[in-house]
Amino acid sequence: MTLQRVSDSGFGAAGALHVEEAGAPSRSADDLGVARVFPVFSITAAIVYFICVGANVGPIRYYPSTGQLTLWPLGEEAGPAMMWYGWIVNAAVAGLVASGFALAVPARWTEALVGRLAWLNVAVPMALFIGWSYLLRSFFLR
Repeated sequence: MTLQRVSDSGFGAAGALHVEEAGAPSRSADDLGVARVFPVFSITAAIVYFICVGANVGPIRYYPSTGQLTLWPLGEEAGPAMMWYGWIVNAAVAGLVASGFALAVPARWTEALVGRLAWLNVAVPMALFIGWSYLLRSFFLR
């Protein structure tokens, strides 16, 4: 299998990535669903990460004072836990699951939704910015 970057003067095809296998027809990255998966993964992972931070929920905890990575909380003697690794795991798993659903849906359905859901590209980052400002207000308002 070889990867080859193709540049073209067209707006949508500029720098498209083509995947070629011996004896197989050339396919672009868009044909493989990449154009559908990245936005779904990004939006889902960002929202789930925000929710996990706000609720302090994560499947794993790291205790830097003892160097332990655990699935359950340790006692007070272990010191404070870092939840960041768990938040990343939650966001990545949710993003991958949502991306899998996006790949399972026929491309013509997602193309029909693109115009209707384009506002999410602006609304989600703005809402998350406001949400992060609220969650971290104690750092800004001391």
